[in-house]
Amino acid sequence: MLKDMARELHPNILVAAIIRKGVVQIPDGKSTIEKGDKVIIISASDARIQSLDDILQKH
Repeated sequence: MLKDMARELHPNILVAAIIRKGVVQIPDGKSTIEKGDKVIIISASDARIQSLDDILQKH
């Protein structure tokens, strides 16, 4: 679930939409990201996202 994944995301990252089989879903805490999904991410303007590593926090 996204609420569990939120701990792994940098603070200035928002999962804005999940596109699954052509259908756009606005996610909530119970949403999941599945293989084959496309994900729309929004970040603060000062965030430098060039790869998945830039979205996920390193613990």
